[in-house]
Amino acid sequence: MTKRTRFPGFERCLKMMRHSNPAINEEGFGLLEPRAAEYLPQLTAAFWDEGNGVSRGWLMELIGTATSPAALPFLLERLHDDNESIRDWAVWGLRELNTKGARTALWRAGLASGKHD
Repeated sequence: MTKRTRFPGFERCLKMMRHSNPAINEEGFGLLEPRAAEYLPQLTAAFWDEGNGVSRGWLMELIGTATSPAALPFLLERLHDDNESIRDWAVWGLRELNTKGARTALWRAGLASGKHD
C-alpha cells in the first residue's frame, strides 16, 4: 500500500518549487500538477511575479496542464512572448487544451501542423 502525500496547499508547493534541492522542486511541481486547473488564477499571477523564483517554464507547463478554457486568453498572449521557451510552452498548452479556439489560434499562427514541436 502506497502512502498518499497530503496536499500542502498552493503557496507551499510554490515554495517547494523555489527550493535549492531539485528533488523538492520536482515534488512541489508534482503535487501541484493534478490541481493546476483549480489554481489557474494563482499560477498566472505567479507567472507575472518575477520575484517568485519559480521558473516561468514550469508555470507555463502547469497552466497548460490545467487544460482549462479559462487559460485560453493567457496562452494566446504568450504565443507572442519575447522568450522562445515561453512561446513553445504556449503552443504546447494550446495543443493540450484542444478547443476550437485553441486550434484556430494555432492554425492562424501557422502552428497547426505540429512543425514547431
